Amino acid sequence: MTLDFKRIQDEQSQEMLDIIFANGKASLANVYGWANFAGDMSTRIGKGSTDIASFAASRESKLVAAIQATIDCFAGQ
Repeated sequence: MTLDFKRIQDEQSQEMLDIIFANGKASLANVYGWANFAGDMSTRIGKGSTDIASFAASRESKLVAAIQATIDCFAGQ
């Protein structure tokens, strides 16, 4: 609201801001940094790596453990 009404003066910028907020997504892997999986995967893809499936499989146990730790934290365990 602050950006839309107080900071942005032109109609085109307001429309663009509406599009960004309506379609924005956040990856929980990025938010919680689960085993740095998202960052490492992005790096591999950016370098044109073709072993994405094997990389994901090799990191699965660390990723699952990190996700479980987050769940436990929210559950108060």
